[in-house]
Amino acid sequence: MPGLLLALAACRSEVGGAVPPFARGLPGHTLAVVWPRPDEAGSGEWLADLRRGLAERRIEVVEGPGHVALLALDPEPTGYATLAESPHFQEACARVVRPGRSICVYVDLQADLTRFVARRAPAASASRPGPASELALDRLRAALHLEGLRYLAASGHASAERGELEGVLATSGSRSGLPGLLTPGRAPASLLPEDAQASLALEASFDRRVAEGMLVAASGQDTGNGWLANLLPTGPVLLAKGLLNRLDGRVSAQWRGDGRTRLALGLVVETPLDQSLEPLLRRFHASIHSRRLLLSVPHAELPAPLPERGAGGPLAPSLRLRFQAPQGRAWNLDIDRARAEDDELTLRVVW
Repeated sequence: MPGLLLALAACRSEVGGAVPPFARGLPGHTLAVVWPRPDEAGSGEWLADLRRGLAERRIEVVEGPGHVALLALDPEPTGYATLAESPHFQEACARVVRPGRSICVYVDLQADLTRFVARRAPAASASRPGPASELALDRLRAALHLEGLRYLAASGHASAERGELEGVLATSGSRSGLPGLLTPGRAPASLLPEDAQASLALEASFDRRVAEGMLVAASGQDTGNGWLANLLPTGPVLLAKGLLNRLDGRVSAQWRGDGRTRLALGLVVETPLDQSLEPLLRRFHASIHSRRLLLSVPHAELPAPLPERGAGGPLAPSLRLRFQAPQGRAWNLDIDRARAEDDELTLRVVW
């Protein structure tokens, strides 16, 4: 994502119109498109690097009048001949194309994710061939509910110094799997102290019921009854369900360039965890403090008491991700679900 957005600097013309004319010249299996196209002088080298990198993944970078597109070299059938006929693209353009905005981005998540799963499924099956591996892949697809992710579309402004994009992550509204995992934002309450040396930091709020549904779908177990339950180990699933019942949905995580990782999960009640989890907790140097389950790899001392932000400020987004490039600029991504019944999530990227 950061690499794609870096190429959006110094664009020449303004965006206007619902469906841009160039879309009639792009095939229906177009994976992503950026328009207007970046300046030749500012992005030629980067686009050449992108072209070389994606060629190994059977993805072609195509530059045309006013746009840059990513095309699959061995595409999945889409049902429409051109990008202009794509209902996802038409809907996305109607929502994010506005006069005065210097850049637009569209990503067909269904095409991208279909290719991702299709290409990795044979590799996963090759290591453990047979019905069991196919069953595991089917469970994974059901758990993630990838077909519920439709498209990503955003528009905004970009320059060599800074940029800002706002848009939508459209879903099917099924309220299951990845599309339904995030909950509406809540009052800020960071579970970890800020770490200036963290190269990647995440704060999120997830729906425990959706997470449990993903666990059930991935394991193939519902209530533990039936013929399938007799063939599968129930211990790990029951332990995971027990842990989920203890969580309140808050997650904070930090990754450093030196490999240090810290994770904090919010707890409903601060009580000792089940003894059966002790081996796992020892491995990840876990501890409980102020309704927080803290884990670190390798072991890192955390200050006590850990600071918490007050609850009187504005609502935090459902997911906030901060990426700090080495000796470079910081990238901030906010994804939010305003209401639990919303079928989509709002997206904001600032760099």
